[in-house]
Amino acid sequence: MNFGQAVPGVTDNKGRPEGIIDASGFIYVTDAIEILHAKDQLTTDDLIGLRKWFSEFCTWLTTSELGIKEGQAANNHSMAYDVQLTRYLLFTGDLITAKRIITEYTSKRLVPQIEADGKQPRELARVTSFHYSIENLRHMIDMCDLGKLLGISLYSTGAQKGSIDMALQFLIPYLGNPAKFPYKDETPNWKAEAGTLANLFYRASLYNPEMTKKYKEIYTDFAENDYIFHLTYYKP
Repeated sequence: MNFGQAVPGVTDNKGRPEGIIDASGFIYVTDAIEILHAKDQLTTDDLIGLRKWFSEFCTWLTTSELGIKEGQAANNHSMAYDVQLTRYLLFTGDLITAKRIITEYTSKRLVPQIEADGKQPRELARVTSFHYSIENLRHMIDMCDLGKLLGISLYSTGAQKGSIDMALQFLIPYLGNPAKFPYKDETPNWKAEAGTLANLFYRASLYNPEMTKKYKEIYTDFAENDYIFHLTYYKP
C-alpha cells in the first residue's frame, strides 16, 4: 500500500493516499475468512494469523502518512476508508473503535457530503460524476450494514440536511436517461452503472419499508445481472 496509485515522475515512486481505496475488496476477504472458519475449512491458527495481519493493517491505516491523509479526504475516499477500517476492526475484535467510527459517521461523513435535495456535490464535480455518485452511495450502504451488526441505525440519520435515501432518489430520474443528466459525465458504460445503482436500491429496500416495493421494482427493471451481496451482511 506504500506504492498504491503511484504516478511515475510525479510521486517519486511513492504511493498516494488515494491508492488505499484499491484495498476495498479486502472487506469481501474478511467475509470469506469468517465463513470458511465457521464451516471448519480454515484452521484456528490461520484465523489468528489473518486477524494479526489485518490488525497490523489497521495500525498502518491509522498511523501512516498515507493512511492519515486518506482518512482526511472530503469525498468518497473517506467514506471507503471508514468502511475498510471499520470492517477490519470488527474482524479483529476491536469493537470499541469500530463503534466509535460508526457513531461519528453521520456528522463526519454523511452530512458534509449530501445536500438536502440528495446531491453529492463533491462527486458531481468529478469527470465521471454519475459513477462516483453511485460509488459513494455503495460505501454509505456498506457502513449501514456494518452499523447493523452492532445495533446502530445509520440509514435515516442526517435526514434534515440530506440522507442516504435522498441521495438515492436524486439519481432515479437518470436511470435509463443519461441524456437528461445535467452534469458533465464521461462514464463509459452508463447501462452497467445503472445496474450497479439498481443493486443499491435493492439493499436500500431493506432499510426503508415505505419504499420497498418501488426500490425492488427499480432493481428488477435495471439490474444487469445477479448481484453478489456482502456475504455476512444482508442478501436478497
